[in-house]
Amino acid sequence: MSRKRKGNKKRRGGRVTPPGGHRAPSGGLDPASGFPVRSGDGWTPSGSTHLVQPEAPSKSDQPNVHEVFSAMAEQLGQQRDGHPAEIEELASGFVSILALAAAESDDEVGGSPSPDDRTQALKMLGVAVTLLAEAERIHPQPNYIDCLRALEPFVDGNAAEELRMAVDRADGRSLAPAWADAVWKAAPVGAWRAGDLLGDSLNLGIELAWPGGFENRVLFGSLIITEGPFVNDLVLATLDEFTEVYTPGTGHPVGPDGRPYLADAIRFLEPADVAKVARDLAQGMAIAFSDPDAPLQPGFDALAPLAGLLLGRLRAAPPEEPTHIDEHERSGAVAAFLDSPEAAGLADAQPPATHAQVGQLCDRCFDYAEARAGGDPFRWSPLAVAAFVDWYHHTEIVSDEDDERLRRILDAWIRYCHRRKGWPASITDEALLRLETQLNEAADPTELWEQSLNDGLERMADELGFELPDEA
Repeated sequence: MSRKRKGNKKRRGGRVTPPGGHRAPSGGLDPASGFPVRSGDGWTPSGSTHLVQPEAPSKSDQPNVHEVFSAMAEQLGQQRDGHPAEIEELASGFVSILALAAAESDDEVGGSPSPDDRTQALKMLGVAVTLLAEAERIHPQPNYIDCLRALEPFVDGNAAEELRMAVDRADGRSLAPAWADAVWKAAPVGAWRAGDLLGDSLNLGIELAWPGGFENRVLFGSLIITEGPFVNDLVLATLDEFTEVYTPGTGHPVGPDGRPYLADAIRFLEPADVAKVARDLAQGMAIAFSDPDAPLQPGFDALAPLAGLLLGRLRAAPPEEPTHIDEHERSGAVAAFLDSPEAAGLADAQPPATHAQVGQLCDRCFDYAEARAGGDPFRWSPLAVAAFVDWYHHTEIVSDEDDERLRRILDAWIRYCHRRKGWPASITDEALLRLETQLNEAADPTELWEQSLNDGLERMADELGFELPDEA
């Protein structure tokens, strides 16, 4: 009896955002209220039919323009001696708010802004910047001039010209902020790769230096390898701030409800090539932009405009050829697996698994590794196991007997691959737990984990040479 394919289960990637990381405020703009519309005849404020000539805005209309920028201006007023990276992040957050406003005006609500929404946001920004530049022509206010200064890279054409004219006039009358000569002028001075031995996610960073002696910052993107790979989070931080959360040479922090196997997934941080990192970040962001169902973190939307500007200025490495596991490699890997102690007994199990059936399933494992898991056929982390079973049920119609055979073969394959990689037993236990819960909807993950933990303690006791009493 065949059954329906199982529904897809979304998996979210881990965050890289450090505690207390700066985020742009979302106030100052009510997306639901619409946005001012500019035409050749002037500007129609939201909810009004009165046209205001752009050449001579009246004082009564100026507050409507300033209201759009009020939250950003308030933040900039507190950061005239701030780091240019904080100004760039604030400007990026403002542009992302406009993109969210454009997304909410579409028929389909929910999810991150689409590429069209982001394009529309830049058009909206051009209108707003032009109006603010006009409003600041006669009596400029430093905070609002700083808004124009920070947003300059996002506008072009007439809006950019009017913006620069307003800033130049204001600079002739008052002191510019400390960051004025450095903002948007960062140069890449290095790149970083951070990951762990599981390989489910990879954090790629480009280190930036600004003129004027400001502290370096790193723009990190977290890539989800299992589905994409796509960038699901962005953060701009110092290297020290990043390593406070993502400490090399340690496992993941495990709280009371965390999975103990994560503590054995030791992390690394190493220098990388700027051009290759730029290429991989750009490709990962393009995939995230194109997939409306990609599980993105809030930091992605807030920093996507900033990352897009930076990556657009960098020379990226050429695309890499897709990973391909040829027939010779596949047949050799299957033969080695069948000769391993982990595969012993597969042919005698119920239901039995012939060599041909084992080879067919391993072939599907290789297909999955090539297409969706980074190309390593032996990297079967707990997340990769869960994702593979989900993917398999979307590409095959299987019976309950097929599922049982799949469980037995994958159980042996996971143990074999983990032994090859030298992974700790805790990771193997968790991967087998994920396999069981993916194939058995009635399985209780908590109960299975407790049994797995007990088995691990008994194994450890045996290795140390003593016996645990029954009540232990």
